[in-house]
Amino acid sequence: STYIKPHISRDIEEASEKADIILVSFHWGKENTYYPNQTQVSLGRFAIDQGADIVVGHHPHVMQGIEKYKEKYIVYSLGNFCFGGNRNPKDKDTFIFQSQFTIIDKQIVKNQGKIIPCSISSSKHRNNYQPTVLQGDDKKRVLDRIYKYSNTLEYGIDDSF
Repeated sequence: STYIKPHISRDIEEASEKADIILVSFHWGKENTYYPNQTQVSLGRFAIDQGADIVVGHHPHVMQGIEKYKEKYIVYSLGNFCFGGNRNPKDKDTFIFQSQFTIIDKQIVKNQGKIIPCSISSSKHRNNYQPTVLQGDDKKRVLDRIYKYSNTLEYGIDDSF
């Protein structure tokens, strides 16, 4: 993981000259693993330390936890959202992570995250490729899973985030 750190630093530095908000997206982690590995944690925190305002990951095809590290979010894996690689994946849970930034004089003074639980399909029995926002018990179930996965992380969020 360390071989890409100089590239991350350079890219964030270049982006900071042009942007008010820096989002870093990583394609990382082990497929079908609900908890981030040490490389993900190290790189996510490194990106924040270098000036990223939010880090969002994907690749495991399943949800992973969220940290609020130095008041900035690291979303380790959103899971799938619209995924055509499997007609009926066992785990259809996913989410949208919405982050609202308040900027005053080109400085972020507030960053509030919101989790919107979803399914990759509007059908429970197959993947119809129609992502759907979840309600009720299904919404609560997905939120509980995210909090459970986050609970193992040093800076993991809980339902009060």
